[in-house]
Amino acid sequence: MNKKTMINSFLTLFISVLSFSSLFPQNKNIITILTKDNLSFKINSMKFSLKMDSKDFVKKFGKPENQKLIDYIKEGYLSNCEILSYYTKGIEVVARPDGKIKGYTFYILASDNYKPCNVITDKGIKVGFSMEEIKKILGESYSKDSTDIAGYEGIESLKSWELYYKYDENTLSFHFDKHKQLDHISINSDYLSYLKNEIEPEVISKKDEYSSIIAEYSGSNIQNTKPFNVDSQWEIMWNAEGDFFSVYLYSSDGDMITVLANQSGSGRGSSYYPKKGKYYLAVNAIGNWSIKIIKSN
Repeated sequence: MNKKTMINSFLTLFISVLSFSSLFPQNKNIITILTKDNLSFKINSMKFSLKMDSKDFVKKFGKPENQKLIDYIKEGYLSNCEILSYYTKGIEVVARPDGKIKGYTFYILASDNYKPCNVITDKGIKVGFSMEEIKKILGESYSKDSTDIAGYEGIESLKSWELYYKYDENTLSFHFDKHKQLDHISINSDYLSYLKNEIEPEVISKKDEYSSIIAEYSGSNIQNTKPFNVDSQWEIMWNAEGDFFSVYLYSSDGDMITVLANQSGSGRGSSYYPKKGKYYLAVNAIGNWSIKIIKSN
């Protein structure tokens, strides 16, 4: 083989390797969630923690594609927070009013405008893991999503699940879609109090349920309910039959207070609210639904 032939053969092989590699691109930006040191994550050699300043995060991680203030929610975890959206990287960041970061969400599956990110925990949990596999690794969860509550009929038809694990005062959560696929992982601070309120409602008997009903509503698609009065802590219980169901709580003066429900797919669920007052509900749904407002002891 002469020199010219050898060079041509080498060039042909080099081009073939490049073509093959383009079919299977390597994502070097692997995100690793660290369960030590109160939850954090790293990408390449950079490490990011909860409660770090959002301005410092942007300097290291880059400018988000979208940044918005959630000033229309008056109470709850997202009240007056800022959302930093990195759509192409598949990451959402929640910052408190003082600028400290209180949560990161990593989208394993594409969701809305978010592309999937290459994320794994330091325990090896990643895309494709089931709830049972996660429990084998981490043990029983600290809490579960409010739509996965024992004692209600039709539990098999519920369409989303979430497992929460406690690390000191922070939480690691795994969210599963209606197909029970792991679709995103979150790490959060300042969330434990919301879990105790929303995820652990008291299961009441049918007799007690009907004797403590404050209001009942039923309808389809988008509707506002008539106002209702409560003089104690209370709970909303719903049964949705369509592909989407959400409920927003408003004061009688028309101010939005918080989001009570946000469910993909049909199924039952509940949410707790601790304050008395006069309210009405704005239901945004696809399909038929029914709601009960019940006193909570």
